[in-house]
Amino acid sequence: MEVSTNARYEERMQTDLAEIREKVGGVAELIESQVGDAVHALLEEDRDLANDVVLGDRRVNRKVREIDRLAHAFIVRHAPSAGHLRYVSAVLRLDVALERIGDYASTIGREVVQISAPPPARVLRDVELISHQARRTQHQALVALQKADVELANETYGMAGQTDSTLEKMFEELIEVG
Repeated sequence: MEVSTNARYEERMQTDLAEIREKVGGVAELIESQVGDAVHALLEEDRDLANDVVLGDRRVNRKVREIDRLAHAFIVRHAPSAGHLRYVSAVLRLDVALERIGDYASTIGREVVQISAPPPARVLRDVELISHQARRTQHQALVALQKADVELANETYGMAGQTDSTLEKMFEELIEVG
């Protein structure tokens, strides 16, 4: 009888973890889309799309709160240790970062609605480049987390360094242009 109870417990724990993974993947895709739309709105001067991004921030925040709730419920329900606890702990920290990225997308959207003249082409080119690098890095980081792939995570860390370098150069150009 004890074996079947343990098997049911393990099955429930795996089901709960799978739900958390699915929700993390969903919110990450939504945020990736929000960032892409915000940058597209800037590049194309699309105020309607920018407004959609701003309004979409609430949906992102609701999804992040749902993941937080699931992660905390997982901890209370299963009192996990070792790997499961590290994963859920990482998800809780990740939620903060994902929500912040969603807020950045919303901020870009608000700025697009308010700008009176398009930025110089050189600046737009840089924004497009950094956006591409950052979204690629975010996507790969999420894949590394979901697959628990340490090698991919280390590779992603290097990509983040390259993105930081690009961002520094972009700021230097902005100062020069501005």
